[in-house]
Amino acid sequence: MRPKATFGSLLLKVALMVFFWLLLVVWGQNSILMLIVLSASTLVMLTFWHERVEVMRMIALAIVAPALEILATNPSLDIYSYASQELVTVPYWLAFAWAFFTLVTFRFIDDVISLLDLEKGVFFLLENKGLLLSIEILVLAAYAALVLFAWNCTGDTNTALLLFLLAFTNLIVCFVYNRKADIIILPICIISATVSEYAGIAGNAWEYTTADLWGLPLCVPFAYPLLMFIFNRFALDVDFMIGERRARE
Repeated sequence: MRPKATFGSLLLKVALMVFFWLLLVVWGQNSILMLIVLSASTLVMLTFWHERVEVMRMIALAIVAPALEILATNPSLDIYSYASQELVTVPYWLAFAWAFFTLVTFRFIDDVISLLDLEKGVFFLLENKGLLLSIEILVLAAYAALVLFAWNCTGDTNTALLLFLLAFTNLIVCFVYNRKADIIILPICIISATVSEYAGIAGNAWEYTTADLWGLPLCVPFAYPLLMFIFNRFALDVDFMIGERRARE
C-alpha cells in the first residue's frame, strides 16, 4: 500500500510539472531535444513510480491520445497544427509528453486525494466491471466524435456549445461514478491542461486555427479531464479484474 502523501511529495510533482512547462516554452520547436529529455525523464520516473494501474494508464494515453491528435491535426479539419510534424502530423515527442503529463498529473491527484482523505468518499460504484468497461468505451467513442467533428465548427455559437457539452459531459461522467476521488480529477486536469496548452503556445510548439482567449480555444481544457478520467477508470477496472482473476487462481 502506498504511504500517505506529504506536502513535500506534492511540491515535487508541482516542480516536475513546472519543468514540463518550461520545456514546452523554451524547446517546444526542438523536436530532437524534446524527444531526448521527455523520454529520459519518463523512464527515470518509471523507476520510482511503476504501479500496475499507473503504467497501464500511462501506456494507454501515450498511444490513444497521439492517435487522436493525428486525426485532429489533419489539414482537412483545420483545427490546430504542430511546429514539428515528423510522425504524420505530430512530433516524435508527443507520446512521451502524454506519458510524462499523465504520470505526474495523476501522482499529484493521488497526493491530493491522500492528503484530503478522499479515498473514503466513495458513495456508489457499479460492481459489474464488464458493464463499466463498456460504458467507458462508449463514452470515449462519443468524446472522440465530439472533438473531431463538433470542434471543427468555428462560429462563436458552436464554440460556446462545444464548451458547454464538454463541461457538462465531464460533470455527468464524474457524478455517474459518484466518487469524490474521481471528481477531484476535473479541476486539477483543467488547471494543468490550461497551463500546459499556454506553455506550448508560448513556445510555438503548436498553434490553433481558431482561438477564443490568448491563442487558446476555451473548450480545450475541458477535453483533457474527460479523456484522462475515462482512461483512469479503465485502468482501475482492468487492474481490479486482473486482481480478481489472480485471487481465484
